[in-house]
Amino acid sequence: MRSKAFNSSRMTPSWCPERPKMRARITLVLLLLAALPSWSQVEPGATGDTTIDNGTQMMIPPPVAGVAFPDVVSSENLPNYVLLGITASGGYIENVLPAQNAPLVNAETYSFYPTIAVARSTPYRQVTASYSPSFLFYEPGSVSVLNTINHGVSMTFQDRFSPHITFNMEDFFYRTSDVYDQSYLFSGGVVTGSIETPTTIVIAPFEQQLSNLVHGFLTYQFGRDGMIGVGVTDSTIYFSAPSATTGLGNSHSDSTWGFYNRRISRRHYLGFSYQWTRIAAQTIAERTGTQMNSLLPFYSFYFSKATSVSISAGAQQVQVNAPVPPSLPTYSSWEPTADVSVGYQGKRGYLAASYSYTVIAGQGLLGAFNTNGANLSAGWNPARNWTTGLTFFYANTSNATPLLSPYPGGTTVSGQASLSHSFRESLVATVGYERIHEDYPIILSANTDSNQVYGRITYQFKRNVGK
Repeated sequence: MRSKAFNSSRMTPSWCPERPKMRARITLVLLLLAALPSWSQVEPGATGDTTIDNGTQMMIPPPVAGVAFPDVVSSENLPNYVLLGITASGGYIENVLPAQNAPLVNAETYSFYPTIAVARSTPYRQVTASYSPSFLFYEPGSVSVLNTINHGVSMTFQDRFSPHITFNMEDFFYRTSDVYDQSYLFSGGVVTGSIETPTTIVIAPFEQQLSNLVHGFLTYQFGRDGMIGVGVTDSTIYFSAPSATTGLGNSHSDSTWGFYNRRISRRHYLGFSYQWTRIAAQTIAERTGTQMNSLLPFYSFYFSKATSVSISAGAQQVQVNAPVPPSLPTYSSWEPTADVSVGYQGKRGYLAASYSYTVIAGQGLLGAFNTNGANLSAGWNPARNWTTGLTFFYANTSNATPLLSPYPGGTTVSGQASLSHSFRESLVATVGYERIHEDYPIILSANTDSNQVYGRITYQFKRNVGK
Protein backbone atom coordinates (compact mmCIF):
# COMPACT_ATOMS: atom_id res chain seq x y z
CA MET A 1 0.00 0.00 0.00
CA ARG A 2 1.35 3.40 -0.94
CA SER A 3 2.25 5.86 1.76
CA LYS A 4 -0.39 8.58 2.08
CA ALA A 5 -0.85 11.71 4.11
CA PHE A 6 -3.76 11.97 6.49
CA ASN A 7 -6.23 14.76 5.82
CA SER A 8 -7.30 15.50 9.38
CA SER A 9 -7.74 19.23 8.71
CA ARG A 10 -10.87 18.38 6.72
CA MET A 11 -12.66 17.63 9.94
CA THR A 12 -12.15 21.04 11.60
CA PRO A 13 -14.60 23.65 10.26
CA SER A 14 -13.87 27.25 11.21
CA TRP A 15 -17.20 27.63 13.01
CA CYS A 16 -16.86 24.48 15.10
CA PRO A 17 -14.86 24.54 18.40
CA GLU A 18 -13.96 20.87 17.88
CA ARG A 19 -10.40 20.83 19.19
CA PRO A 20 -11.23 22.17 22.69
CA LYS A 21 -14.08 19.62 22.99
CA MET A 22 -11.74 16.80 22.05
CA ARG A 23 -9.08 17.88 24.54
CA ALA A 24 -11.73 18.19 27.27
CA ARG A 25 -12.86 14.61 26.80
CA ILE A 26 -9.33 13.22 26.75
CA THR A 27 -8.66 15.16 29.95
CA LEU A 28 -11.81 13.67 31.50
CA VAL A 29 -10.65 10.13 30.72
CA LEU A 30 -7.23 10.86 32.27
CA LEU A 31 -8.89 12.25 35.41
CA LEU A 32 -10.98 9.09 35.72
CA LEU A 33 -7.82 7.01 35.41
CA ALA A 34 -6.19 9.05 38.15
CA ALA A 35 -9.20 8.52 40.41
CA LEU A 36 -9.10 4.72 40.25
CA PRO A 37 -6.63 4.15 43.14
CA SER A 38 -8.74 6.13 45.60
CA TRP A 39 -11.91 4.27 44.57
CA SER A 40 -10.25 0.91 45.18
CA GLN A 41 -10.11 1.77 48.89
CA VAL A 42 -13.86 1.19 49.04
CA GLU A 43 -14.75 -2.42 49.74
CA PRO A 44 -14.95 -4.20 46.36
CA GLY A 45 -16.92 -7.23 45.33
CA ALA A 46 -20.46 -5.96 44.93
CA THR A 47 -22.00 -5.48 41.53
CA GLY A 48 -22.39 -1.77 42.06
CA ASP A 49 -25.59 -1.80 39.98
CA THR A 50 -27.95 0.59 41.72
CA THR A 51 -30.82 -0.29 39.38
CA ILE A 52 -31.27 -3.83 40.74
CA ASP A 53 -34.47 -4.36 42.71
CA ASN A 54 -33.37 -6.11 45.92
CA GLY A 55 -36.79 -5.84 47.55
CA THR A 56 -36.08 -2.39 48.94
CA GLN A 57 -34.31 -0.47 46.23
CA MET A 58 -36.42 0.25 43.14
CA MET A 59 -35.54 -0.26 39.49
CA ILE A 60 -35.34 2.70 37.09
CA PRO A 61 -37.55 1.68 34.14
CA PRO A 62 -36.16 2.15 30.59
CA PRO A 63 -38.78 4.77 29.54
CA VAL A 64 -37.36 7.26 32.04
CA ALA A 65 -33.73 6.07 32.34
CA GLY A 66 -32.93 6.81 28.69
CA VAL A 67 -29.66 4.84 28.82
CA ALA A 68 -28.66 2.12 26.39
CA PHE A 69 -29.61 -1.49 27.03
CA PRO A 70 -26.54 -3.70 27.71
CA ASP A 71 -24.82 -4.98 24.55
CA VAL A 72 -22.71 -7.66 26.25
CA VAL A 73 -23.54 -10.91 28.01
CA SER A 74 -23.95 -10.65 31.77
CA SER A 75 -21.35 -11.53 34.37
CA GLU A 76 -21.73 -12.13 38.07
CA ASN A 77 -19.34 -9.33 38.96
CA LEU A 78 -18.62 -6.20 36.98
CA PRO A 79 -14.97 -6.09 35.87
CA ASN A 80 -12.36 -3.75 37.34
CA TYR A 81 -9.60 -3.31 34.81
CA VAL A 82 -7.38 -1.16 32.64
CA LEU A 83 -7.27 -2.32 29.02
CA LEU A 84 -4.84 -1.53 26.21
CA GLY A 85 -5.58 -2.86 22.76
CA ILE A 86 -4.65 -2.60 19.09
CA THR A 87 -6.87 -3.57 16.15
CA ALA A 88 -6.01 -4.05 12.48
CA SER A 89 -8.94 -4.07 10.07
CA GLY A 90 -9.50 -4.49 6.35
CA GLY A 91 -12.70 -4.17 4.33
CA TYR A 92 -14.28 -3.67 0.95
CA ILE A 93 -16.88 -0.90 0.58
CA GLU A 94 -19.34 -0.50 -2.26
CA ASN A 95 -20.16 3.11 -3.24
CA VAL A 96 -17.79 5.33 -1.23
CA LEU A 97 -18.73 8.48 -3.21
CA PRO A 98 -22.56 8.53 -3.02
CA ALA A 99 -22.76 12.12 -4.34
CA GLN A 100 -21.74 10.81 -7.75
CA ASN A 101 -24.60 9.34 -9.76
CA ALA A 102 -22.51 7.04 -11.99
CA PRO A 103 -20.43 5.03 -12.14
CA LEU A 104 -20.24 3.67 -8.58
CA VAL A 105 -16.83 3.92 -6.91
CA ASN A 106 -15.82 0.96 -4.74
CA ALA A 107 -12.79 0.89 -2.47
CA GLU A 108 -10.71 -1.21 -0.15
CA THR A 109 -10.15 0.19 3.32
CA TYR A 110 -7.37 -0.48 5.80
CA SER A 111 -7.33 0.83 9.33
CA PHE A 112 -5.69 0.32 12.66
CA TYR A 113 -6.65 1.79 15.98
CA PRO A 114 -5.31 1.63 19.51
CA THR A 115 -7.73 1.59 22.43
CA ILE A 116 -7.42 2.49 26.08
CA ALA A 117 -10.32 1.65 28.40
CA VAL A 118 -10.97 1.54 32.12
CA ALA A 119 -13.78 0.06 34.20
CA ARG A 120 -14.18 0.34 37.93
CA SER A 121 -16.99 -0.78 40.22
CA THR A 122 -17.50 -0.45 43.95
CA PRO A 123 -20.67 -0.93 46.02
CA TYR A 124 -21.46 2.76 45.49
CA ARG A 125 -19.81 3.84 42.26
CA GLN A 126 -19.33 2.63 38.69
CA VAL A 127 -17.29 4.15 35.90
CA THR A 128 -16.27 3.14 32.41
CA ALA A 129 -14.21 5.26 30.02
CA SER A 130 -12.54 4.61 26.69
CA TYR A 131 -10.64 6.48 23.98
CA SER A 132 -9.79 5.16 20.52
CA PRO A 133 -8.33 7.05 17.56
CA SER A 134 -8.52 5.26 14.21
CA PHE A 135 -6.13 5.69 11.26
CA LEU A 136 -8.07 5.03 8.05
CA PHE A 137 -6.68 4.46 4.52
CA TYR A 138 -8.49 3.95 1.20
CA GLU A 139 -7.48 2.23 -2.04
CA PRO A 140 -7.37 2.98 -4.99
CA GLY A 141 -5.44 6.21 -5.07
CA SER A 142 -8.35 8.09 -6.65
CA VAL A 143 -10.15 8.09 -3.28
CA SER A 144 -7.07 8.55 -1.10
CA VAL A 145 -8.36 12.05 -0.32
CA LEU A 146 -10.68 10.27 2.15
CA ASN A 147 -7.71 9.11 4.27
CA THR A 148 -8.18 10.52 7.74
CA ILE A 149 -7.85 10.11 11.50
CA ASN A 150 -11.09 9.61 13.45
CA HIS A 151 -11.70 9.76 17.19
CA GLY A 152 -14.10 8.12 19.61
CA VAL A 153 -14.46 8.89 23.34
CA SER A 154 -17.08 7.43 25.66
CA MET A 155 -17.72 7.62 29.39
CA THR A 156 -20.41 6.30 31.72
CA PHE A 157 -20.63 7.17 35.41
CA GLN A 158 -22.95 6.15 38.21
CA ASP A 159 -22.77 7.19 41.86
CA ARG A 160 -25.05 6.26 44.73
CA PHE A 161 -24.83 9.30 46.96
CA SER A 162 -26.97 7.57 49.58
CA PRO A 163 -29.20 4.47 49.73
CA HIS A 164 -31.96 6.64 48.21
CA ILE A 165 -30.19 9.01 45.78
CA THR A 166 -28.45 7.90 42.57
CA PHE A 167 -26.75 9.91 39.81
CA ASN A 168 -26.10 8.58 36.28
CA MET A 169 -24.28 10.20 33.35
CA GLU A 170 -23.17 9.17 29.84
CA ASP A 171 -21.04 11.08 27.35
CA PHE A 172 -20.33 9.89 23.78
CA PHE A 173 -18.14 11.92 21.44
CA TYR A 174 -17.28 10.91 17.86
CA ARG A 175 -15.42 12.61 15.04
CA THR A 176 -15.65 10.55 11.89
CA SER A 177 -15.82 10.55 8.10
CA ASP A 178 -16.92 6.92 7.64
CA VAL A 179 -19.96 5.42 9.41
CA TYR A 180 -18.44 1.95 9.01
CA ASP A 181 -15.43 2.99 11.07
CA GLN A 182 -15.12 1.64 14.62
CA SER A 183 -15.53 5.04 16.26
CA TYR A 184 -19.09 5.78 15.14
CA LEU A 185 -22.35 5.01 16.92
CA PHE A 186 -23.74 3.22 13.87
CA SER A 187 -21.41 0.31 14.60
CA GLY A 188 -22.56 0.03 18.19
CA GLY A 189 -26.22 -0.85 17.73
CA VAL A 190 -27.27 1.35 20.66
CA VAL A 191 -30.91 0.74 21.71
CA THR A 192 -32.78 2.58 24.46
CA GLY A 193 -36.33 2.21 25.71
CA SER A 194 -37.00 5.93 25.70
CA ILE A 195 -37.71 8.80 23.30
CA GLU A 196 -35.73 11.11 25.61
CA THR A 197 -32.42 10.20 23.94
CA PRO A 198 -32.04 11.59 20.36
CA THR A 199 -31.56 9.09 17.52
CA THR A 200 -29.74 9.81 14.26
CA ILE A 201 -32.34 9.29 11.53
CA VAL A 202 -30.48 10.23 8.33
CA ILE A 203 -27.09 8.56 7.92
CA ALA A 204 -24.55 10.46 5.81
CA PRO A 205 -22.21 7.50 5.14
CA PHE A 206 -19.01 9.33 4.21
CA GLU A 207 -19.74 12.89 5.31
CA GLN A 208 -17.21 14.42 7.67
CA GLN A 209 -19.09 14.92 10.92
CA LEU A 210 -18.79 15.47 14.62
CA SER A 211 -21.37 14.28 17.14
CA ASN A 212 -21.64 14.56 20.89
CA LEU A 213 -24.32 13.21 23.24
CA VAL A 214 -24.43 13.94 26.98
CA HIS A 215 -27.17 12.33 29.05
CA GLY A 216 -27.58 12.51 32.82
CA PHE A 217 -30.26 12.02 35.45
CA LEU A 218 -30.72 12.06 39.24
CA THR A 219 -33.20 9.85 41.09
CA TYR A 220 -34.55 10.02 44.63
CA GLN A 221 -36.44 7.10 46.20
CA PHE A 222 -38.57 8.78 48.83
CA GLY A 223 -40.32 5.61 50.02
CA ARG A 224 -40.24 1.86 49.63
CA ASP A 225 -42.33 2.02 46.44
CA GLY A 226 -42.02 5.64 45.29
CA MET A 227 -39.35 7.43 43.25
CA ILE A 228 -38.95 10.77 41.49
CA GLY A 229 -36.19 11.93 39.14
CA VAL A 230 -34.92 14.69 36.90
CA GLY A 231 -32.62 14.56 33.88
CA VAL A 232 -30.97 16.53 31.08
CA THR A 233 -29.78 15.63 27.58
CA ASP A 234 -27.58 17.65 25.23
CA SER A 235 -26.95 16.53 21.64
CA THR A 236 -24.86 18.15 18.90
CA ILE A 237 -24.22 17.18 15.27
CA TYR A 238 -21.85 19.18 13.03
CA PHE A 239 -21.01 18.57 9.39
CA SER A 240 -17.69 20.05 8.29
CA ALA A 241 -19.03 20.85 4.81
CA PRO A 242 -22.86 20.90 4.97
CA SER A 243 -23.11 22.08 1.37
CA ALA A 244 -21.65 18.76 0.19
CA THR A 245 -24.91 16.98 1.03
CA THR A 246 -27.95 19.01 0.00
CA GLY A 247 -30.43 19.50 2.81
CA LEU A 248 -28.37 18.11 5.71
CA GLY A 249 -27.89 20.67 8.44
CA ASN A 250 -26.02 21.11 11.69
CA SER A 251 -28.18 20.81 14.80
CA HIS A 252 -28.11 21.23 18.54
CA SER A 253 -30.76 20.04 20.97
CA ASP A 254 -31.15 20.19 24.73
CA SER A 255 -33.90 18.83 26.90
CA THR A 256 -34.89 18.47 30.52
CA TRP A 257 -37.38 16.07 32.03
CA GLY A 258 -38.83 14.87 35.29
CA PHE A 259 -40.62 11.66 36.20
CA TYR A 260 -42.60 9.89 38.90
CA ASN A 261 -42.06 6.13 39.26
CA ARG A 262 -44.33 3.89 41.35
CA ARG A 263 -43.72 0.20 42.15
CA ILE A 264 -47.10 -1.48 42.42
CA SER A 265 -45.53 -4.91 43.01
CA ARG A 266 -42.06 -6.42 42.82
CA ARG A 267 -42.32 -6.78 39.02
CA HIS A 268 -44.76 -4.02 38.01
CA TYR A 269 -43.95 -0.33 37.69
CA LEU A 270 -46.21 2.56 36.69
CA GLY A 271 -45.48 6.26 36.30
CA PHE A 272 -45.30 9.23 33.99
CA SER A 273 -42.71 11.66 32.68
CA TYR A 274 -42.73 15.21 31.38
CA GLN A 275 -40.09 16.43 28.93
CA TRP A 276 -39.26 19.83 27.44
CA THR A 277 -37.00 19.91 24.36
CA ARG A 278 -35.49 22.69 22.26
CA ILE A 279 -33.82 22.01 18.89
CA ALA A 280 -32.00 24.39 16.53
CA ALA A 281 -31.14 23.20 13.00
CA GLN A 282 -29.33 25.13 10.27
CA THR A 283 -28.00 24.77 6.73
CA ILE A 284 -26.15 27.47 4.81
CA ALA A 285 -29.38 29.19 3.71
CA GLU A 286 -32.05 28.00 6.17
CA ARG A 287 -32.67 27.73 9.89
CA THR A 288 -35.49 26.28 12.00
CA GLY A 289 -36.20 26.22 15.72
CA THR A 290 -38.38 23.61 17.42
CA GLN A 291 -39.81 23.29 20.90
CA MET A 292 -41.59 20.21 22.22
CA ASN A 293 -43.50 19.46 25.41
CA SER A 294 -44.20 15.77 26.01
CA LEU A 295 -46.28 14.00 28.65
CA LEU A 296 -45.86 10.21 28.66
CA PRO A 297 -47.40 7.71 31.11
CA PHE A 298 -45.44 4.43 31.18
CA TYR A 299 -45.63 0.84 32.39
CA SER A 300 -42.73 -1.62 32.89
CA PHE A 301 -42.84 -5.32 33.71
CA TYR A 302 -39.76 -7.23 34.89
CA PHE A 303 -39.73 -10.97 34.22
CA SER A 304 -36.42 -10.95 36.14
CA LYS A 305 -33.69 -8.46 37.02
CA ALA A 306 -32.26 -8.98 33.52
CA THR A 307 -35.46 -9.04 31.42
CA SER A 308 -38.04 -6.28 31.01
CA VAL A 309 -40.85 -5.07 28.76
CA SER A 310 -41.88 -1.40 28.76
CA ILE A 311 -44.65 0.64 27.15
CA SER A 312 -45.02 4.42 27.15
CA ALA A 313 -47.61 6.48 25.27
CA GLY A 314 -48.80 10.05 25.44
CA ALA A 315 -48.87 13.34 23.56
CA GLN A 316 -46.39 15.92 22.27
CA GLN A 317 -47.02 19.62 21.78
CA VAL A 318 -44.80 20.68 18.85
CA GLN A 319 -44.00 24.26 17.83
CA VAL A 320 -41.71 25.08 14.90
CA ASN A 321 -40.60 28.42 13.49
CA ALA A 322 -38.24 29.37 10.67
CA PRO A 323 -36.52 32.74 11.24
CA VAL A 324 -34.39 32.11 8.12
CA PRO A 325 -35.80 32.70 5.55
CA PRO A 326 -38.18 35.24 7.18
CA SER A 327 -41.95 35.63 6.82
CA LEU A 328 -42.73 31.91 7.15
CA PRO A 329 -45.63 30.89 9.45
CA THR A 330 -45.13 29.25 12.83
CA TYR A 331 -46.30 25.65 13.03
CA SER A 332 -47.98 24.36 16.20
CA SER A 333 -49.87 21.12 16.89
CA TRP A 334 -50.43 18.22 19.27
CA GLU A 335 -49.15 14.83 18.12
CA PRO A 336 -49.38 11.30 19.61
CA THR A 337 -46.19 9.53 20.68
CA ALA A 338 -45.49 5.98 21.86
CA ASP A 339 -42.59 3.63 22.55
CA VAL A 340 -42.38 -0.13 23.22
CA SER A 341 -39.13 -1.79 24.28
CA VAL A 342 -37.79 -5.18 25.35
CA GLY A 343 -34.46 -5.83 27.06
CA TYR A 344 -32.74 -9.09 28.02
CA GLN A 345 -29.23 -9.83 29.29
CA GLY A 346 -28.16 -13.40 30.04
CA LYS A 347 -25.02 -15.42 30.55
CA ARG A 348 -24.89 -16.51 26.89
CA GLY A 349 -26.65 -13.71 25.07
CA TYR A 350 -28.44 -10.38 25.07
CA LEU A 351 -31.34 -8.78 23.22
CA ALA A 352 -32.61 -5.20 23.02
CA ALA A 353 -35.45 -4.10 20.73
CA SER A 354 -37.68 -1.05 20.52
CA TYR A 355 -40.37 0.52 18.35
CA SER A 356 -41.42 4.17 18.55
CA TYR A 357 -43.76 6.62 16.90
CA THR A 358 -42.84 10.20 17.62
CA VAL A 359 -41.97 13.61 16.20
CA ILE A 360 -38.26 14.31 15.75
CA ALA A 361 -36.35 17.45 14.80
CA GLY A 362 -32.68 18.18 14.17
CA GLN A 363 -30.34 15.20 13.73
CA GLY A 364 -29.41 16.58 10.29
CA LEU A 365 -32.99 17.57 9.30
CA LEU A 366 -34.74 20.95 9.06
CA GLY A 367 -38.25 21.22 10.49
CA ALA A 368 -40.19 18.49 12.32
CA PHE A 369 -40.88 14.95 11.07
CA ASN A 370 -43.38 12.29 12.08
CA THR A 371 -41.25 9.16 12.53
CA ASN A 372 -41.83 5.43 12.81
CA GLY A 373 -38.64 3.76 14.03
CA ALA A 374 -37.44 0.31 15.08
CA ASN A 375 -34.14 -0.81 16.62
CA LEU A 376 -32.68 -4.22 17.33
CA SER A 377 -29.40 -5.28 18.93
CA ALA A 378 -28.66 -8.91 19.75
CA GLY A 379 -25.75 -11.18 20.53
CA TRP A 380 -25.29 -14.87 21.29
CA ASN A 381 -22.45 -17.18 22.33
CA PRO A 382 -23.29 -20.42 20.45
CA ALA A 383 -20.16 -22.15 21.71
CA ARG A 384 -17.13 -21.45 23.82
CA ASN A 385 -14.93 -18.76 22.24
CA TRP A 386 -17.53 -17.95 19.56
CA THR A 387 -19.77 -14.84 19.53
CA THR A 388 -22.37 -13.65 17.03
CA GLY A 389 -23.81 -10.14 16.77
CA LEU A 390 -26.72 -8.55 14.92
CA THR A 391 -28.01 -4.98 14.74
CA PHE A 392 -30.90 -3.50 12.74
CA PHE A 393 -32.30 0.03 12.39
CA TYR A 394 -35.38 1.25 10.51
CA ALA A 395 -36.89 4.73 10.30
CA ASN A 396 -39.62 6.15 8.08
CA THR A 397 -40.25 9.89 8.27
CA SER A 398 -42.83 12.28 6.82
CA ASN A 399 -42.61 16.06 6.95
CA ALA A 400 -44.91 17.50 9.62
CA THR A 401 -44.10 21.12 8.61
CA PRO A 402 -44.29 21.31 4.78
CA LEU A 403 -44.76 25.10 4.84
CA LEU A 404 -41.47 25.54 6.71
CA SER A 405 -39.30 22.87 5.11
CA PRO A 406 -39.38 21.54 1.51
CA TYR A 407 -37.93 18.13 2.38
CA PRO A 408 -40.51 15.31 2.06
CA GLY A 409 -38.87 12.82 4.45
CA GLY A 410 -37.88 9.29 3.55
CA THR A 411 -36.69 5.90 4.75
CA THR A 412 -33.50 4.59 6.36
CA VAL A 413 -32.68 0.90 6.77
CA SER A 414 -29.32 -0.23 8.13
CA GLY A 415 -27.90 -3.30 9.77
CA GLN A 416 -24.91 -5.48 10.41
CA ALA A 417 -24.03 -9.06 11.28
CA SER A 418 -20.75 -10.31 12.74
CA LEU A 419 -19.01 -13.48 13.92
CA SER A 420 -16.08 -13.43 16.35
CA HIS A 421 -13.71 -16.11 17.60
CA SER A 422 -11.41 -15.78 20.62
CA PHE A 423 -8.18 -17.70 20.19
CA ARG A 424 -7.43 -16.69 23.74
CA GLU A 425 -8.64 -13.87 25.95
CA SER A 426 -6.20 -11.39 24.42
CA LEU A 427 -6.64 -12.29 20.72
CA VAL A 428 -9.97 -12.01 18.86
CA ALA A 429 -10.77 -12.30 15.14
CA THR A 430 -14.01 -10.90 13.66
CA VAL A 431 -15.67 -10.98 10.24
CA GLY A 432 -18.83 -9.10 9.37
CA TYR A 433 -21.17 -7.47 6.87
CA GLU A 434 -22.85 -4.04 7.06
CA ARG A 435 -25.41 -2.37 4.82
CA ILE A 436 -27.12 1.03 4.54
CA HIS A 437 -30.16 1.76 2.39
CA GLU A 438 -31.68 5.27 2.31
CA ASP A 439 -34.28 7.10 0.27
CA TYR A 440 -34.37 10.82 1.06
CA PRO A 441 -35.20 12.91 -2.02
CA ILE A 442 -33.52 16.35 -2.13
CA ILE A 443 -31.58 15.69 1.11
CA LEU A 444 -29.37 12.85 -0.17
CA SER A 445 -28.17 11.80 -3.60
CA ALA A 446 -30.00 9.17 -5.60
CA ASN A 447 -27.56 6.31 -5.01
CA THR A 448 -26.93 6.25 -1.27
CA ASP A 449 -26.99 2.45 -0.83
CA SER A 450 -23.69 1.14 0.50
CA ASN A 451 -22.28 -2.19 1.73
CA GLN A 452 -19.16 -3.32 3.50
CA VAL A 453 -17.61 -6.70 4.22
CA TYR A 454 -14.76 -6.63 6.71
CA GLY A 455 -12.36 -8.61 8.84
CA ARG A 456 -10.36 -7.52 11.86
CA ILE A 457 -7.88 -8.84 14.39
CA THR A 458 -7.71 -7.41 17.91
CA TYR A 459 -4.98 -7.94 20.46
CA GLN A 460 -5.52 -6.57 23.93
CA PHE A 461 -3.78 -6.52 27.27
CA LYS A 462 -6.03 -6.32 30.32
CA ARG A 463 -4.83 -5.73 33.84
CA ASN A 464 -7.21 -6.18 36.74
CA VAL A 465 -7.33 -3.46 39.39
CA GLY A 466 -8.69 -4.09 42.86
CA LYS A 467 -10.31 -7.42 43.68
